Amino acid sequence: LMPDSQPFVQNQDSLRFDGGLIFEQPLNDTLNLNVRSSLMQQEHEHQYGSVIEDDKHNSYLVESSVTGFTNKTAWIVGVAYQQEQFESEQYNEFDYKFEVPGLFSQLDYDATDELALSLSARTDWHSEYGTQFSPRVSALYKPENWSVRGSFGKGYYAPTPFIEDIEDAGLSRLAPLDNLEEETATTASVDFSYTVDSIETSLTLFASDIDNVTELEEMNCIGCDKTVRIVNAAGQSEIRGAELLLRFRWHDIKFTTSYLYTDASTQDDTTGSFSPIALTPRHSAGAVI
Repeated sequence: LMPDSQPFVQNQDSLRFDGGLIFEQPLNDTLNLNVRSSLMQQEHEHQYGSVIEDDKHNSYLVESSVTGFTNKTAWIVGVAYQQEQFESEQYNEFDYKFEVPGLFSQLDYDATDELALSLSARTDWHSEYGTQFSPRVSALYKPENWSVRGSFGKGYYAPTPFIEDIEDAGLSRLAPLDNLEEETATTASVDFSYTVDSIETSLTLFASDIDNVTELEEMNCIGCDKTVRIVNAAGQSEIRGAELLLRFRWHDIKFTTSYLYTDASTQDDTTGSFSPIALTPRHSAGAVI
């Protein structure tokens, strides 16, 4: 219900089409050619209260790569092209078309029987947000019943109007996007696993630092049709956490329990202090049979 006790109707009718293609061709004993493509088209009819919004989403991907291997290494080098398009029938000021050609590569190396290393990198040339470089390095150590995996990487996200609050209320009160920067993230994680007989345990520690997070901001404009806008948060957002998992197998039955601790906070650019991010639970647990 709205503050005036009147109902606020939310409804959505969707029509979606998906397609894909995968092609693989050996070039010789150690080289393979891989090609894959996909497309997705969606049409929506939204209802937010008395407001009707009709829109279309299109997504296209074409990717080609060559893979190879030796006794201790495996590698991949490829090119990609992705297109993301949105068209709104009622609010065409939010229409966008992102074209993103890119190059990517990955090298996996078995240093010993117990230690494996991996290095990957991708460069995208985004039509709206320019050149983006996303590297990642990881290592896997597996002595006897133990498994230790660590990774570190960087990435980016191109902002669109579709943050959580807008998904709930629609575009009608949103001001046109202006002067937004891409979100960037630095992530790291370490995973410890131990297996003995029918018992498996794991502990994962993770951390992320995110800059330019997009968020909704109210506009002080009395009588205006547009009351909110999307902006980049001035401070950094930080996520730290740990997940503990215990799995037990008894005949054909598998019992799994888990506990997740998350400390998510955002920095105030003026004071430098951190405050918790709303709607992010600090503790959560679950069990599955």
